[in-house]
Amino acid sequence: MAAEDLADVTRSSLRLRLLRAIADGTATDRTLHRELDAPRTTVRDNRRALQRLGYVHDHGGQPYTLTPRGAALAAGIERLEAELDVARRFEAFLEGVPFADLGLPLAALADAEHVRPRPDAPAAPSNRACALLEAAGSVDGVFPVLPKCPFTDDTTGDVVIAETAANALGESRLTGPSGLDVWQVDDTPPLGAALVDGDVLLFSTGPHGTLQSLVVSPDIASWTRTFVDRWRERAERIERGETA
Repeated sequence: MAAEDLADVTRSSLRLRLLRAIADGTATDRTLHRELDAPRTTVRDNRRALQRLGYVHDHGGQPYTLTPRGAALAAGIERLEAELDVARRFEAFLEGVPFADLGLPLAALADAEHVRPRPDAPAAPSNRACALLEAAGSVDGVFPVLPKCPFTDDTTGDVVIAETAANALGESRLTGPSGLDVWQVDDTPPLGAALVDGDVLLFSTGPHGTLQSLVVSPDIASWTRTFVDRWRERAERIERGETA
């Protein structure tokens, strides 16, 4: 039934616009004609079609109002359009991560900053991430690759790194801020995610471990906290001074 509802409305862009115009409960024949900038007969025929389909009340008077079914459909289409817009704007990032499997809420990225390599600044994602990490007082994150910038001596938190990143430490001893705990997992996380002071960093990496896309947003902290905690629960803490 939901698919039929969508098919009924999306077959005509005018019907979509009619649903939006009627949603506030003040639409009349005159305001619909003016707002939609379409012939009166076309507006009338499509409005009557929506009434027959059960999306607009057919009470014989004006203003026109949506039925509960019509209101639910209008709200659902609005959410879908918003998520499609986010998917389009963040396509470079989303293509690099299994966002559907991760339950990543696209709507929460609506106001996020998306940093991608540019011809004049190919390292823009790395540079932006380092600027935030180097100034961070607190970092809790999952890093498929080691960040190429140091944390400050005052940085606190928990950092989970992939086994390949831990092996990259070689024979050197783990160094860094004394308040920062480092954890190792055997497999590679599907994306990087970190709570950095008041911001969230999400990033995907390229085949050589470089940041290819960075998302900065304060609006996805709850999801990021859950993601980081799940990876830390399956990780083993690297003791300070221990050879990786």
